[in-house]
Amino acid sequence: MLGGYQKAYDINFIYYLLSSRFSYYQFCDKVSGAVVKNLNSDKVAQSVFPLPPLSEQRRIVERIEELLPLVNEYDKAEHALTTLDNEFPEKLKKSILQSAIQGKLVPQDAYFGHT
Repeated sequence: MLGGYQKAYDINFIYYLLSSRFSYYQFCDKVSGAVVKNLNSDKVAQSVFPLPPLSEQRRIVERIEELLPLVNEYDKAEHALTTLDNEFPEKLKKSILQSAIQGKLVPQDAYFGHT
């Protein structure tokens, strides 16, 4: 038999909800303190969160967990692209310098260097 809270919400739904930007921004609006940010239970209790029916919460969790591997794959690809973008100017400069040293940037005069 499910406990009272288990009839109202899916624990995985709450996890994803509290991990969301929606929650983050709500909590950011409620923190106080100049140096150390303070978020206490009274301030959290003032937050408002959507709570769809339990069946909808489970459907949302299933969809999130279905899409998360794709999001993680995209994140890895984006990181690799960023790395390439950051390395490209230096690699291009080295490649051009190497080609210049090897005389590959301009046509070479066949007579040059022959006696």
